[in-house]
Amino acid sequence: MSTARILARNLLANWVGFAANVLVMFFLSPFVIHTLGEAVYGIWSLLMVLTGYLGIADIGVRASTGRYVVLYLGQHDHRRLGETIRTGLTLFSILGIVLLLVGLVVGLGFPYFFRSTPEEYQRTAAVLMPALALNVWFMFLGAVFSSILTAHDRFDLARGVDLGVLALRATGTVLALKGGYGIVGLTIVTLICGLLALLANFV
Repeated sequence: MSTARILARNLLANWVGFAANVLVMFFLSPFVIHTLGEAVYGIWSLLMVLTGYLGIADIGVRASTGRYVVLYLGQHDHRRLGETIRTGLTLFSILGIVLLLVGLVVGLGFPYFFRSTPEEYQRTAAVLMPALALNVWFMFLGAVFSSILTAHDRFDLARGVDLGVLALRATGTVLALKGGYGIVGLTIVTLICGLLALLANFV
C-alpha cells in the first residue's frame, strides 16, 4: 500500500474515532445526568476528575515508549524493541501499585476532603476511588501494546479497538443505569471495558 493511502487510512481512522466519542458523549450525557440526578452525577464527575489527575503519574512514559518502539522497529532492532516494551510494562506495573495506594488514600480521605458529599455516598465513593485508579493502570498498560499497532501504521486497528470498547461502554452504561445500579454499576462497566481494551490491545 502506498504511503498516501496509509496516511489517508490512518487519518480517517482517527477522525472516525474522535467523531464517535463526541457523538456518544453528546447523546449519553443527558441520559446519565437525568438517571443519576444532579447530586450523584456530581459525585461521579468528581471521581472522574480525580482519576484523571492520576494520569499525570504517566510522567511521559507512554510517549517515550511509543517513540522508541517506532525508532527500533524502523531500525529492525528487535532486541532493543523487546527491551523497550518490557521496560515500559515493568514501569507501569510498579506505577500500578502506586496508583492503587494513592486511590486508597484518596478514597479513605474522601469524607474529609469533600465534606459536602452526601453521607450515604461517602463510603461508596471511598470504595470506588481505588477501583477507578485500577482502571487508569489498565489504560497505561494498554497504551504500551497500542503503541506497537500505531508503530506499524495500523491506526485503523488501534481505533477499531477503541470503537469496540466505546460501544461496549455505552451499552453497559445504559444497562447499568436502567438496572438501577448507579455509580457502582458505572464503575464496574468502566473496569470491565478497561480490562477488555487491555486484552484487545495485547492480542
